[in-house]
Amino acid sequence: MNRTDPGAHPTSRTRIYAFVAILAGALLGLIATAQPWWLVRHASGETPLSGTVTSGGLSQALPAVLLAGWLLALTLGSKGRRVLGVLLALIGVGCAVTGVLGAPPAEQLVTTTVQQASLGGEHTLTRGAWGWVFAVAGVLAAAGAVLMVLRAASWPARTRRFDRAPDPEGLDDEDPAAIWKTLDRGADPTVAEDRSPDPTPISPPARGGERMGGTTTPPSHQSRGTHPS
Repeated sequence: MNRTDPGAHPTSRTRIYAFVAILAGALLGLIATAQPWWLVRHASGETPLSGTVTSGGLSQALPAVLLAGWLLALTLGSKGRRVLGVLLALIGVGCAVTGVLGAPPAEQLVTTTVQQASLGGEHTLTRGAWGWVFAVAGVLAAAGAVLMVLRAASWPARTRRFDRAPDPEGLDDEDPAAIWKTLDRGADPTVAEDRSPDPTPISPPARGGERMGGTTTPPSHQSRGTHPS
C-alpha cells in the first residue's frame, strides 16, 4: 500500500527550494568575494586582489543583505515574503552583474600594490575565476527569490505552526489516556475552547411589590417621618 509522504508535498518542496537557493547564493557569494578576483603580476611575483577590495566592499555587502533577507523570510507571512522576494531578486541580479562585469581594480590601488611588493616597475592584470563564481551565486539567489514571489502565497505562515489548538469539548482532564490522545492530534488540553456567552438576557431586578418567579416581593420601607395618608 502506497503512502503519501507529507514532506513531499509540492508546497513544501517549493518552499525548501526557494530557501535553500537564497541561502546557498548568499553563502557562496560571501565565500567568492573573499577570494582573488584579479592577480597583479610584477617583478617580484603576483599579488591577489579580492573581490571585496576591487569592488570597494560592494561584493561583500550584497550577499550579506541576501543572508539577512533569508533570515527575515523565515518569520514573515505570505505578503511579506512576496515583497521581500522582489527585493532579494533585485539584489541577486546585482550580484550577477557585479560578478560578470568584474570591473578591474582602480589604477591607484594597483600602483600601490605593486610599489609595496616590488618597489614599482611594470605589471600586468589577470582576471581570476572567482568573479564568475560570484555571478553564479547571484543567479542562484535570484532564482530562489523569484520562486518565493511566485509561490509564497501557498506557503503556511511559520507562526501558525506553533499555535495551540483548543481543548476538544468533552475531554476528561482526569483521564491520562485521553490527554495523550489529544496531544497526539496536535491539540493542547491546557487551552480551553472559546465558547460564546449565553445569549439569554438577564432580567432586571424586580421593583417592590412586583412578582418574580411566582413570589411577591414586599415593598421597600418608606423613609422615616413619612406616613401614608
